[in-house]
Amino acid sequence: MVCNREDSMRRSEIDSESKDRVVETFYLETQDDLYFAVKGQEHPPERWIGVLRYTPDPQSGDRIKQGRAYRRLYRFREQEKWMGSAYLQYRSFDPVFNTTLQSVPRRLVRRIYDPRLRLQEIAGAGVRSSIEEDALAFARLLQKESGRRTPH
Repeated sequence: MVCNREDSMRRSEIDSESKDRVVETFYLETQDDLYFAVKGQEHPPERWIGVLRYTPDPQSGDRIKQGRAYRRLYRFREQEKWMGSAYLQYRSFDPVFNTTLQSVPRRLVRRIYDPRLRLQEIAGAGVRSSIEEDALAFARLLQKESGRRTPH
């Protein structure tokens, strides 16, 4: 199901002190209005490894944030083709992997989204949308089955 709500891509911004703890599941919003999904737990000092997930697309974008349409890019080939030569700053050779990876220079990050904080916001909200209710119920089920503490 496609969600067209304004806040469909919203996640909670983490504070500047937490920027060194960016890990898999976080999203990075760039100064170019691109959204990257962070991959892995360890990152080079000047950038975060991630893959391009959302790009502005007024013609076929089905996700809306602040009145702007975005399209989700599912496949690596599609991501690479879209970036082409216009966004070389989001590729960098990584000596650990001995290959060029998609990654985001820290200086180009506008906002860091932490899904754990968003879940806490949803859990603490008095009024929730139906999708927020579903997300919270699913998180509680996962936490119950894993033996982890559940949000309120």
